[in-house]
Amino acid sequence: FKAVNGTDDISLESVVISHTVGTGIGSLAEAINKNSNELQVRASWSVQSSGEKTIGNTIAADKTKNRVDGLKINGISLGTINDILPNDADGNVLAAVNNLTSQTGVQASVDARGHLVLTSQDGRGIVVQATAGLDVLGLELNSDNKTKHKNYGRLTLIRNDARDVIVVANDKAGKPTDDAHSIGFGKTDGTEAAEAVINLRSIRGPFNL
Repeated sequence: FKAVNGTDDISLESVVISHTVGTGIGSLAEAINKNSNELQVRASWSVQSSGEKTIGNTIAADKTKNRVDGLKINGISLGTINDILPNDADGNVLAAVNNLTSQTGVQASVDARGHLVLTSQDGRGIVVQATAGLDVLGLELNSDNKTKHKNYGRLTLIRNDARDVIVVANDKAGKPTDDAHSIGFGKTDGTEAAEAVINLRSIRGPFNL
């Protein structure tokens, strides 16, 4: 964190952004909040993936295709899920995922549209892969040539005063950078990171004396 009091920089402990126990955006937020008095910054996080299609969107007459083979979440094997119904009507997918939440750190639900929702319980990332049939779950395949779904979450930083939050982080190779892409923040011109200044006057309007 740069110029936290207008002049001094503060470096925090290293945190790995990954999908294993003790890593991820949740661990990063914890490291920030331990130093919130000095940084004058509070952090919160969210790691949640919502399917872009309904569960069972590719249901076929051939029931051998209505399944996911070799499903893994965060490296933990869930095996094969057979006879998947549209919108997971019988809860087959939810049961398979939630039975291993204690190991994967990920809980599953189905929204009103019939889309699968995966939520990290401790802030680690979410990585979903399978040997076949992953598209049946309706998740966006956004990694490794569209064979996996990966999501490392969203970090929110709130400054207690009117100063800017200026943060930099090492890249994936551990080398210093002049930005914070590795923890999800983009360009400083606001084109890749949302920013807002909210104070009492902006909420309540001008003060009348």
